[in-house]
Order: sequence, then structure tokens, then C-alpha cells
Amino acid sequence: MILVVVAIFVMSIMFIYGNGYRWNRTPSFPMGIWRVERPFDPSRDLGELVLFEPPDTEVFRLARKRGYIPFGFGEGFMAPLIKRVVALEGDEVVINETGVYVNGKLLPKSRPFRTDRKGRALPLGKGKVLSENEVLLMSDYNERSFDGRYFGVVFVEGWLGIVERK
Repeated sequence: MILVVVAIFVMSIMFIYGNGYRWNRTPSFPMGIWRVERPFDPSRDLGELVLFEPPDTEVFRLARKRGYIPFGFGEGFMAPLIKRVVALEGDEVVINETGVYVNGKLLPKSRPFRTDRKGRALPLGKGKVLSENEVLLMSDYNERSFDGRYFGVVFVEGWLGIVERK
């Protein structure tokens, strides 16, 4: 009986992932089932929600260790994240104590927190003028999201695509 339950569970997961569906387990955007609709196009997808696999870098390893990013089967055993694309190639990004600025405009609800809910210091991302295949990702859904305020600009690699809630 246990083997049957496990087999059904595994087959369900394979069906969901095989058909472009992903389960969002982070509070950056609503938890639940999301579908990867199409590949990400860094030349035009400003404002879109993307699903990406965090790179295995120091700041993302810290986030995984602290539980900001759930366990997953991606690089560094991190689950994919959903974020909104707020800056693309050519945009100037400034990240400081007052918030995140894109081309001189302060993004709403972008002021970084100094500490997490357990009182641990949070990193502060670095801004720059974005080069080809660089983006800044944020959450406009959850002000406590671990996003570009903390990890800064990222390269477009390990991207799963544009997502939509189902």
C-alpha cells in the first residue's frame, strides 16, 4: 500500500513538472501552482513574473541556510523563485538604505530591511548599469521578500520562463 501511495505521488510530481507547472513554496508571490507560459526574453520582458533557479553564490547560499529559499533540486539545492523583472539591460540600478532606484525612480515598497525576522543582518545588494543578460528582480507582492534588494543584479541563466498563476 505504501509503495502505491509513493508511486502515485511520484507520478503526480512528474506530470505536474513535465507539463510546465511548478509549485511556489515561497511567500514572495502567492503560494500554489504556477505554469511556465513561455521562455524569458531579456529584450522585452520588463514587468513580467519569472521563475528562475538561484545561482550557487554566497548570498544565495546564505539565504538557503537561513530558510529564505526552500530546499530544491536546482544548483545549490535551492528551489526556483518567482520574482518580477524591474530592470533590464541599459537600466541604471541604485540600491541603498532608502530603497531601490531604477533610472532615478524609487520603486514602491523597496526599502531594504536591515535585519530579518530573527534579528540577523541582511546583505545589501549592489546596483550598477545593467549589461546584456543582467536583470534586477523584486517582489511587489511581499515587502519582506528576499529579492534584488539583498542579492542585487543577476545574470539571465537557469531561467525557467515567464510564469502565470493557475
